[in-house]
Amino acid sequence: MAFRVTAGLVAIVGAERSVVWPRGMVWPGVAALPAEMMEWLSPAETHLTPEAAWEACEPDERDRVAALALLQVQRLQSREMLIHRMGYLSSWTNPNESSHYTVAALLGTTRETLTKTISLWRVRRR
Repeated sequence: MAFRVTAGLVAIVGAERSVVWPRGMVWPGVAALPAEMMEWLSPAETHLTPEAAWEACEPDERDRVAALALLQVQRLQSREMLIHRMGYLSSWTNPNESSHYTVAALLGTTRETLTKTISLWRVRRR
């Protein structure tokens, strides 16, 4: 079911991870998710903060694009192994062509942590 968050925050909980949906955003429903996102999140239930409210809605194309963008950002900065997030990031940009500071910021980690992982990531890509 699609819904618009009108107040507070909604946690969309999957089998192994969850994402945060803030006020103003539309959750387009599981049928609107690309297969890759559906597999990554496997959404099963929602939890609302005490002040949260939502209303059923019919998402338009802009809502679906915004929802996918929010999911992508949350996936990049998730608790998933850094090496997997680097692989996901490489679908947009080549991490080898950006500074370690930039890649670390995109992945929500430190440059030092990234430096420890990037050589292994490079070996696995060969």
